[in-house]
Amino acid sequence: MELTDHYENLNEFHRVKQGEGGFQSQQLNERGVQPAEHVGRKLLPVVVYILLGLCILLSALTLGVVVVQFAGNLEKSSCSIAKLQAEISKPREVTGNLEKLNGSIAKLQAEISKLKEGNFEKINGSLAKLQAAISQLKENLPALQSFNKWKFFNHRLYYFSLSEVTSDEAQEFCASMNSKLVVINSGEEQAYIQENRKQDHWIGLRYSAKERTWLWVDGTSYTSNVKFWASDQPNGGEDCCTVSDNGLWHDWPCNNNHFFICEKPAW
Repeated sequence: MELTDHYENLNEFHRVKQGEGGFQSQQLNERGVQPAEHVGRKLLPVVVYILLGLCILLSALTLGVVVVQFAGNLEKSSCSIAKLQAEISKPREVTGNLEKLNGSIAKLQAEISKLKEGNFEKINGSLAKLQAAISQLKENLPALQSFNKWKFFNHRLYYFSLSEVTSDEAQEFCASMNSKLVVINSGEEQAYIQENRKQDHWIGLRYSAKERTWLWVDGTSYTSNVKFWASDQPNGGEDCCTVSDNGLWHDWPCNNNHFFICEKPAW
């Protein structure tokens, strides 16, 4: 009996405690202290917003990285396109230069054709004249080689030989230098020759048996021209003439060997 009462009292005590707890909970709720379940329900939207903001921020960062990479790739693509355009333009430049070169070649060929058509004969004529001048130079080479031995007097040139030859050989040598054996036309010229020779020298005076008179090699008249014979000259039988060592004329056989004097105009 006592035990039963005791258990009942315990149960009542628990009910009272539970009622007090419930009363306390109710009193806490009335004072504004929220239970954990209600607080959790209010925090959930905040967390969602934070996570949503983080997602947006991450997406923005990802998008920025993608944009930067795209800009870099776009710049590289632009450079590649520029290089490609430059490579494409090179054949055009080569083609343009080739066309210009072809045009220049065509103009050159036209000029050459004109030259052949209009000036070929002139060129041939010039070459012919040049060849003639070279030939004449070769013919006059002995004279050119001995030019330093020519002496100038009264607008004439005189060459006093250093070797003795026959009269014919002397005339041939003078002719090879575009000159003739000297023809004495005045006392002044006679004096000049006398001063510059030391031995007998052939001059351009020869006897013609056909015409029975003396003749100058240049056709000068013997009759009207001056004469400077020695007192006993000419004595006949000797057809060529020299200026002797005393400066007067002397006849000699033409095949004798003597020095000689050539003469020609100075210009």
